[in-house]
Amino acid sequence: MIRRRFVVAQDTPVVVGRAPEQGGIMLGQWLSEEARRWISRSHVRFEMRGSEVVAQDVSTNGTGVRPGGSMDEAERVTLKRQTRVLSPGDLIELYPGVHVGKARTLTSAAPLSAVSVMAEAPTLSMRILER
Repeated sequence: MIRRRFVVAQDTPVVVGRAPEQGGIMLGQWLSEEARRWISRSHVRFEMRGSEVVAQDVSTNGTGVRPGGSMDEAERVTLKRQTRVLSPGDLIELYPGVHVGKARTLTSAAPLSAVSVMAEAPTLSMRILER
């Protein structure tokens, strides 16, 4: 499992994808060959609107939303060039096993301990699970 944290600030949207331009979060080096073919260079854009985190699909194939972190396929929502306000616990799924969510909602064997003053900032974390 690979984890990386990034902060979404009021005036600084963040783009996550295989190889986004302009300082986005690049996942390509951690992806399988199949995932690299599916995940767009710029796949999903996160921004703050007031106190809410909003996800916008900017990909070719769409972006999945797992409400409340549910892995039930019947509950999965697909965004196609749409935006969605994220609720606590929602996970964004770029490809099966590649998730982005609020740092405290992603579980792993390693505890996530916030040591900086940014601990309470709107922080997102991603995880890539080996298949």
